[in-house]
Amino acid sequence: MLSGLTVTKLYLFENSLSTLLGSLFDDQLGKSFLNLMQVQNNPLRNISKDFLSSLAEGGELIVSCDQLEIPKFQPDITVSCVPPTFVTRLKVFYGGHVSSLLERGFSCTEGPRLRYCSSCAVGTYGNKKQLTCVPCPRGGFYQDEVGQYQSNGGANGCKTCNSGTFVMSGGGNNPLSCQVCPEGTNKTKHAGYRACFCLDNYVRRDRFGKCELCPQAGLNCSNDFVTILSGYYWSWNITNFNLYKTYVENLLTINDSYDNESTSFRVPFPKVYECPQRHKCSNNASSIQLEATCEEGYRGWMCTECEEGYFPVSGFCQKCPSIWAFVAEMFVFIVVVAFFFTYVGYTYRRERNSTERSIVDIALARGKIVLAFYQIMGEFWDSLDVVNWPDVFRQVANWLNIVQFNLAVLVVKPCCFFPKINLSPYQMFVFGVSLPPVVVLLTTFVLLLSYSRLWYLKRSNIRFVRWNLKLKRLKERVLTMALMTLYITYPSTSNVIFTLYPSACETFDLDETKNTEKISLLRSNYSIKCDTDIHFKYKTAAYIASFYVVAFPCFLFCLLKKYLKSGATILTSSRQENPKWLRFLCENYKDEFWFWEIIELTRRVSQTFVIILFGWDSSLSVTVTLTLAVVFLTLHTSYAPMKDKFEHYLQVLASLWAIFLNMLVAAVPIPDAAVDSPRIEPVMTAILIGLNLSVLSLVIAKPVLWVFKLLKPWKVMSWIIELLPTINWRIKSATVSTPTNTSFSQYDDGPTDEEPFLHQPNNYHSLP
Repeated sequence: MLSGLTVTKLYLFENSLSTLLGSLFDDQLGKSFLNLMQVQNNPLRNISKDFLSSLAEGGELIVSCDQLEIPKFQPDITVSCVPPTFVTRLKVFYGGHVSSLLERGFSCTEGPRLRYCSSCAVGTYGNKKQLTCVPCPRGGFYQDEVGQYQSNGGANGCKTCNSGTFVMSGGGNNPLSCQVCPEGTNKTKHAGYRACFCLDNYVRRDRFGKCELCPQAGLNCSNDFVTILSGYYWSWNITNFNLYKTYVENLLTINDSYDNESTSFRVPFPKVYECPQRHKCSNNASSIQLEATCEEGYRGWMCTECEEGYFPVSGFCQKCPSIWAFVAEMFVFIVVVAFFFTYVGYTYRRERNSTERSIVDIALARGKIVLAFYQIMGEFWDSLDVVNWPDVFRQVANWLNIVQFNLAVLVVKPCCFFPKINLSPYQMFVFGVSLPPVVVLLTTFVLLLSYSRLWYLKRSNIRFVRWNLKLKRLKERVLTMALMTLYITYPSTSNVIFTLYPSACETFDLDETKNTEKISLLRSNYSIKCDTDIHFKYKTAAYIASFYVVAFPCFLFCLLKKYLKSGATILTSSRQENPKWLRFLCENYKDEFWFWEIIELTRRVSQTFVIILFGWDSSLSVTVTLTLAVVFLTLHTSYAPMKDKFEHYLQVLASLWAIFLNMLVAAVPIPDAAVDSPRIEPVMTAILIGLNLSVLSLVIAKPVLWVFKLLKPWKVMSWIIELLPTINWRIKSATVSTPTNTSFSQYDDGPTDEEPFLHQPNNYHSLP
């Protein structure tokens, strides 16, 4: 029993009281001062009259009247029926148990002498960290009772909505506040602190908005946001990356501590592109990868540029060698090239009978086939980034680039040691178009200098005749080297010109809507923008330099036509006026096909022209390139312009057919399921390596066999076998030691070569 003298207000709400019977106080204690009693939100069914008499005169009883039978009570008290949403308000003097109230679903405000505390209303709960009432968070939560607070387990003090429903604005105060989650969400699970989780392969741009199907290929749409997959690329240059990063970090917060200011991302995503060589775009898939990252050694748009410390070779970035390795490599290359040109000039100078075919003629004829094949395939490999060649074949292709004689590629390694030397398409264009005039000017300068010397020595007939003979030989060598240099570099020079044509640029959308900013990049080097003033200047220069692409073959045709006398080519004509420096152009062809090398030059340029302009992705490029391969293969097979049968089959089978099959493999890629097979990839690698090494292997194999046959190693071996017994006998004789304390007689000449010195008494005598 309580004391009526000390209790003025009694709060029994939010309990499990079902009946209130009897008086609260001992009648012997005197009059009751209880003027307020709150018993709402209890499952009361019965209240006795004696219990009501416990209230003082003018007192008030606040109760929930649902299913409650209230007896007759004296008129001097008040009984108030309140709904479950009724908020209890308390006045607490300083020093009271305010902290307990704050932890039990109350919020308090400061007054002059006391504090005013109110129970948390519906739609809110008492937060133990903030010590105040906070609304139920947005998502799958509501609270239809007052005075609720956070449990010790850390969960909020709200009730959960049914699966597949959520409260849009938070503060839900009844079950009807929970609405169905938007489309694209998983309605079989609880919403949590969002508008339900997205379905598989769906993504949302608002924490409390709808989910949409994964917008682009190359994205991983899970956990309600997108990440970039390995092998793909996107750029955040236009879209605010930090905004999206904050949004994702906020979305990953699974409790109510997320930032309400970063719950949506309204900016379009960047446009996703598949990388030409997917292994370059690593995009660490094991982590939350928002930005596109490149494999080690790569950088730039779609990871096509090389990082510092790497240099590009055939579309791949290789680690820079040491300075000494580079110097040694360049020294060997220069020595080999110098030796080659020197030997060619020396052999041509010593050639007397123009009707005979020298070793140099054969080497040049077959070297042209090798050169043409690898110049075409080299440019083909560089342009075909979309084809995922096997790793082993890529390494072979890197080494075969040396055979192309593309000088701009061969000297690319200095950028490792001199960063300012960066062979961009602009610098390669300047290098390529400058080489022909430099060669012509140097040749002209040497010849003019020689003729000046001849004019100076004209007063001395003897010296004049000698110098005139030297000048003729010098002229042959200089013109041969100049013409061969222009001939070898013609395809690469033409390609660097084609690279700067407008069609060689590719336009990219920077965001998924394709309605905002676009960017135009040079296909051969994505670091160069095509819409700049400097590119316009280089493009104009490329148009002007295109004259050389047509002029050089026409010039060679006119030269060959000029020196064609009475139906005889330079090779078969015995006239002294026919220059030998044109010999290598038509020496290996039949007389009626003296012009065929011009067709070969056209083939080298045309088979890569379309790929450079439109890329291998274009169906036009595939169709035209394969058609040209078939046309040239048919022409060579039908007319058989070469005299030597080996060279004819080398050109047809090892070169033209290999080019066609390479292009066919690139045009009709093997399905991914087949590529992943452990049996298919080794077979494909072997076929590709066999095709692309066939020309070089056959050219090298024949002279090796010739040397093998010439040396006749089997006869050498038989001779060595026959000689072994004799060698063995002499070795044994040399190992016998000479006896001590003995000497030869002065009349004995000792052992001879025919008679070995043996340890016998009759073979030596003691001295007297």
